[in-house]
Amino acid sequence: MLLMRKQRVLSIADFRYVSIHCVHCNSTLALDLEGEIAGRRAYFTPTACSVCGHDFDSALTNLNMLNQVYKKLSAAKNAITFSGEAENEPAE
Repeated sequence: MLLMRKQRVLSIADFRYVSIHCVHCNSTLALDLEGEIAGRRAYFTPTACSVCGHDFDSALTNLNMLNQVYKKLSAAKNAITFSGEAENEPAE
């Protein structure tokens, strides 16, 4: 019996932008992981929507750490992949 399974594998090199959706005004803010922090922000992730001014969920501040890790791994980003399962994990 042959079991075929589709698995999505993503390289960290495929990631560059993170989008934040504002639930109050339905706008979307795209942040560039490779870019520099622009304007008056001290951190990568803004605390409030730039369109309507409502505060973002405080959990989004964890994107600051993602940005730091992304920048530290940039030299090896072509060697790092993400997948839903381990490569050697047996199929069920």
